[in-house]
Amino acid sequence: RIGITQTVDWQDKVSVREKYAGLEFQVAEAAFHLAVQTQTAETLRALVSWQVASQQAALAREQEAQLDIMLTWIDERQKSGDVGGIDAELTVLGLAQRLNTAASAEAALKNLKTIVDAVLPGSTTDQQLIPDLFWSRVSGMSAHVSNMNEQRSLETHPAVLIAKSDWEKSKSIAQQVRQDINPDPTIGINAGKTGDDNIFGFSFSLPLNIRNSYSAELKATRKVTLSMEAEYYSVRREQQRLIASSLSVLQVYQSRIHRWRQLMSGRGERRENLINQQWRSGDLSTAEYLLVMQQISESLSAGFELEKQYKLALIDWLLQTGQLNAALTP
Repeated sequence: RIGITQTVDWQDKVSVREKYAGLEFQVAEAAFHLAVQTQTAETLRALVSWQVASQQAALAREQEAQLDIMLTWIDERQKSGDVGGIDAELTVLGLAQRLNTAASAEAALKNLKTIVDAVLPGSTTDQQLIPDLFWSRVSGMSAHVSNMNEQRSLETHPAVLIAKSDWEKSKSIAQQVRQDINPDPTIGINAGKTGDDNIFGFSFSLPLNIRNSYSAELKATRKVTLSMEAEYYSVRREQQRLIASSLSVLQVYQSRIHRWRQLMSGRGERRENLINQQWRSGDLSTAEYLLVMQQISESLSAGFELEKQYKLALIDWLLQTGQLNAALTP
């Protein structure tokens, strides 16, 4: 005798399991994109900090060199009787302070360079510079923000997609449990031979869930589904808050950096030449000269820090809106 049997999937359980597998893939894909964007943001932050540290170190070296030149000028003017010994002492004290500032700036630069080399191993210095075109493109993206764009960024953010897919997965599991309550029938056809007689048969079986009604499992999956739904809306609200917060912080730095650039445009070299001329001509005392140079240094250093915070705010906004990969694509 030979025969075949087939369980009839009359509740379409296969499609439910296929949907669950698709959701599993979506979760894995979203988790991958989230990890890539997070790592990319960390790399960009390290590059920004390193570039600003390079500017700070260069400024400290320039100030140190300027005081060295000033010491030479003072020595010449002392010989001619134009300045006294107190001017030389003030310059030496200012140089000593600058030596400490330059050393701190160089040490910070070395530490950040180590971090950059760790996140971008094998890269050259030129490859570690973020091009201005990137910042221009990102600034343009942030300048055209609308409620529709924010909503789209929220719905497509990997963290929100993961939470939503987890919720959908819990609903699929609940549906599978409900389907298991009603078992699938199995039918069979067989044929054979006994002696000279040909035998044909038909079988039908249907499992009966007498001892297990799956009520406990169904109740548990419903609670899990409610929990996943609450988790999804919680993640969604938190991501919405992060998007709004990152945008507001970005706008604060954006307005200030534009104002600072306008104030400092074209003033650097003219200002330093004017101050040097006034000091050498005697219109500016050494103490006043050192004070002005200190203020110039602090102003430029503050500008570098403002530029750094502005760029970090741009990176954070891209990360929170899930647009980091898009911004890196020309």
